[in-house]
Amino acid sequence: MTETEEINASMQRITDEAEKRRAADPDYDKKIEEARLERDRSDHRSKVYMAQNGWNAPERHLKTKVTESGPWFAKFQAIDAKLGSGFLVALVGERGNGKTQMAVNLMKSTTWSLRTARFMTAVEFFMRIK
Repeated sequence: MTETEEINASMQRITDEAEKRRAADPDYDKKIEEARLERDRSDHRSKVYMAQNGWNAPERHLKTKVTESGPWFAKFQAIDAKLGSGFLVALVGERGNGKTQMAVNLMKSTTWSLRTARFMTAVEFFMRIK
């Protein structure tokens, strides 16, 4: 038997086995699709984790769940919609207005899209470009 014939025979055995499983389990295709989707989600989570590695963000802001309403969230959505389009934004304001939380949540959003992000204070930023 040639190599091509062996490959064709193996493919036929795989096809036959799949047909047997489909006949025995009406949800076979659904289960296969669910397994594929879970594998894809797991792959995506792994890639997001790698993108988040070395964020340098304050730990307490990483754990905070924000309220998805109000003016703060509206501003977050407006900035989030622009992520990846090549723009510059400055989060400026008095202490306690949510600037750091906004930055961390934007970092979460951008890394979910598999782009990188890094947190640094203004002092750290200016020391780097010095």
